[in-house]
Amino acid sequence: MAGNQLESQSKLMFYPTDVFEIYRMLGIIGRLSIADEHRQNLKQYLGEDKYREIITYAIDNNLSHANVFYDYLLNKQDYESINKYFKLYLTYHENYLTICDLFAGEGTCLELFKTAIPSEYKSDIHLIANELEPNRYNQIKQKGIIDEYYNFAFVMS
Repeated sequence: MAGNQLESQSKLMFYPTDVFEIYRMLGIIGRLSIADEHRQNLKQYLGEDKYREIITYAIDNNLSHANVFYDYLLNKQDYESINKYFKLYLTYHENYLTICDLFAGEGTCLELFKTAIPSEYKSDIHLIANELEPNRYNQIKQKGIIDEYYNFAFVMS
């Protein structure tokens, strides 16, 4: 890995799905929110002092409270709490968001875009996977989460 960028040393290598990176992307492609009842539960979960510290930081830096809480939990890799307290709203202007993985493996990376954070917009996220290895391709197909899946070789120019 080089810095924050995930890469392999050759096209024949792969790396496991980086859950942290997918959650980080979700915070960028959509708008995060916390319902009032979840905000109170989050306050109890974090404790009064930590909650106040995060709110103060958000106010002092003119940042969204939800984004700062999300960032805090993300850096703690507390994905369970993220799933419990946050909701994702997509903020784009097209009919739907398309995400394609040309070397999809078992499709785990793509699946997280629909399964990680609760959202009523899951049907607006269109996932496309291509996997060369037949067993991995069949796993993608059997799960039924990814919208389009292919088992083709392709040439990049």
